[in-house]
Amino acid sequence: MPSTILCVDDDPNYCRILARAFREQGHQVVTAQDGENALDQLQALQPQLITLDVMLPRRDGFSVLEEIRRTRGAKLPVVLLSGCRFSPEYEARAKELDASVVLTKPVPLKRLLEVASDLLPEASAGPGPAQAVDLTGTLDELPFPFLLHHLHGLRASGVLRVQKDTKKKLIQLRNGRPVTVRSNMVKETLGHLLVASGRITWDVLHEAVQRVKEGEGLQGQILKAMYMLDDQDLAQALHSQSEEKLLEVFSWEGGTFRFQQGARIRGEAVGLKRSPASLILEGLRQRAPMALLEAYLEDRRNLHPAPSGVPFHEFQDLEIDDATERVLAELDGATPISALGGWSDTERRILVGLVATGLVELMPRPVSQPVRVPRRRARAIKEKVHSVDDRAEGKRTERVRCELTALAERFEGDDPYAMFELRPESSDAEIRKTYAELAHRSHPDRFARDGEAVRRLAEQVFDRVSHAYHSIATEADRKRTATSRAENVELEQGHQALRAELAFQQGQKELRARHYGEALRKFAEAVEAYPEEGEYHAAYGWALHLANPEDPARIREAKRHALYGKKLAPERSAPLLILGRLCKAQDKIPLAEQLFTRAVELDPDCSEALQELRLIALRRERGKGGLLKRILRRSA
Repeated sequence: MPSTILCVDDDPNYCRILARAFREQGHQVVTAQDGENALDQLQALQPQLITLDVMLPRRDGFSVLEEIRRTRGAKLPVVLLSGCRFSPEYEARAKELDASVVLTKPVPLKRLLEVASDLLPEASAGPGPAQAVDLTGTLDELPFPFLLHHLHGLRASGVLRVQKDTKKKLIQLRNGRPVTVRSNMVKETLGHLLVASGRITWDVLHEAVQRVKEGEGLQGQILKAMYMLDDQDLAQALHSQSEEKLLEVFSWEGGTFRFQQGARIRGEAVGLKRSPASLILEGLRQRAPMALLEAYLEDRRNLHPAPSGVPFHEFQDLEIDDATERVLAELDGATPISALGGWSDTERRILVGLVATGLVELMPRPVSQPVRVPRRRARAIKEKVHSVDDRAEGKRTERVRCELTALAERFEGDDPYAMFELRPESSDAEIRKTYAELAHRSHPDRFARDGEAVRRLAEQVFDRVSHAYHSIATEADRKRTATSRAENVELEQGHQALRAELAFQQGQKELRARHYGEALRKFAEAVEAYPEEGEYHAAYGWALHLANPEDPARIREAKRHALYGKKLAPERSAPLLILGRLCKAQDKIPLAEQLFTRAVELDPDCSEALQELRLIALRRERGKGGLLKRILRRSA
C-alpha cells in the first residue's frame, strides 16, 4: 500500500517539485503552505511522513510539530527543514519535540529521497530512492526561472526537457547546474548565430552548410578550416551559442517540462560556465515578457521583499551590477510590493530575478526589525564574486583548489573562533564580516566545474562555515556554543574528499618537479581516497606514462585510466588534455588534435591545450614549407 507524505513549505514551487519527486517514488503526496493549513490536512489525512519547514506563515513549524506530538504522539516521523543553519536553541527544541531528522535547505534531492525511504514503514516505502525520478509539469504552474532555481538547490543531475509548440530544448544538469543545451531551432545553430553577430556572412554560412552535407565534418570545424575562426574563437562561439539556447527559454509564455533524473544527453557538447543564479537573473532582466512579470508581482502585491537569510542563496555565484545593487539596498522587509509602483521596468525585472534566485524572500508580514542591505555590503558581494571568478586565468583552478583545501584543513577543528581566526571578545559585526568572506570563498558555486571530490569538499566546508558562524553569531549564541559535535558519515565523506584533493595537489607539485614516481604514488592515493573523481584517474594515467615513457604496455594502460577519467568527468578539459598528450606520444597526431580541440571547446581558457594546438599547426606549416622547397628543387 502506498504511503502518504505531507509536504509543508511556504514556497509553492518547492512543494510542487517535492510532491512530484515523492509521487515518482510511489507515494501519495499532499502539500500545505502554512502552519494552520498543515494541521487541517493532518486531521483529514493519516500521513506516514511529514516534511516540515520551520519558517511558516500563520503558525511556525515548531508550533505545528508541538501540536503533532500532542495529538499524534512521537511515532509519526517528521523531517524538520530550515533555510538557515539550526542554532543550538533550535536544535534543542527539535530534539525536545522528537524531530526525526533536522536538515538545512537546500537539501540535495537524493538525500531527501534517502531520508524518506529510511523513515517510512517498510511495507509502504515504495520502490525506494534507487528509482530515477521523472518530474513533469507545465511552465505556467512552475515557471522556468523557479524550476531552474529549485533544481539547483536540490543539486539535481539529469536532463531537463522543455517544449513550447514546436520549440524543444534539452538541458543537461549536473549537480543542479546547467552544463549543456541542445535545441531544435535552426536560428540557434552555430552558423546562424555567427551571421547574426556579424562574424561571418550568409555566403560563408551557405558554403559551410554545403560542406557539412557533403560529409566534411561539423560546421564549427569546417569554419575553422575555412580560416573564419581559430580554435579559441570557435570555443567562445560555442559557449555563446549554449548560453543563447538557454536564455531564449526565458522569453516563452508557457510550455511544458520534464526532468529525468540521471539521464544524459547523447554525444559531446560544450559546457556552460555561468552559475544558475547568473543565468536566471539575466534571463529575467533581458528576455522575460514584462506582462508575465507584472502579473507575478501583482499576485504578490501585499508581500514584503527582504534580503534572504539562507546562506546557500545569499552567497551564491552572481554578478551584481550597480542597478542590482541599488535594488538590493532598497529592500528592507518592511515595504510591500504594492508600494513600489514608482519603480522602473528594469528595477521590477531585477526584483523578480532576485526572488527567483533566492537572494530575496517575500515575507507575508513586515519584518519586526527592518533589515536594509548596506550599499557597501552589496558592493562587497559584487567585488568578492568578481575577484574569485577569474576563470580566464589559466592558474585559476589550481589556486582556488589550494585555497579550498587550506580552508578545509583549517575547519577540521571544533573551535569556531580558531576557524574564523577571531577572539572570543570579537563583535557581532566582526564575526559577520569574516563569515561573509569565508562563505564566498567556500560556496559550492565556485567549484561546480572542478570535479566531484572538490564539489563535495566545498559543500562540507561551506556547511562548516555556516555552522561555526551560527554558533557564535550573537552574544546569546556564544554563551550556548557547544565545543564539539559527533562525527557522522557525511563528515567522513568530506574528510575523504579532503585527503584525496590534498594527495592530488601534492601529485601535481611532484609532476612539475619531474619526480614522476612520487607523483604516481600521490595520484594513486587520490584515486583510492575518492575513486569517483575522473580527473584523478586521468592524472594517474599521465604520471604512469611519464614514469615509464618507453614502455608501450604502460602507455596503453595510461590511456585506459585517462579514458575512464573522461567517462567520469565528461564536462572537463583535463582528461581530454591528457588523452591528447598520450595520443601525441604515440604519434597519433590527428587524434591528438581532435582531443586538444575538444578540450578548448569545453574550456576556451585551457592554455595548455591551446599551446598544443599551436605547436601542431606550426609543425604542419613547417612541413608544408619543406615540401614546397623539395618540389621547387625538383622543378629546377
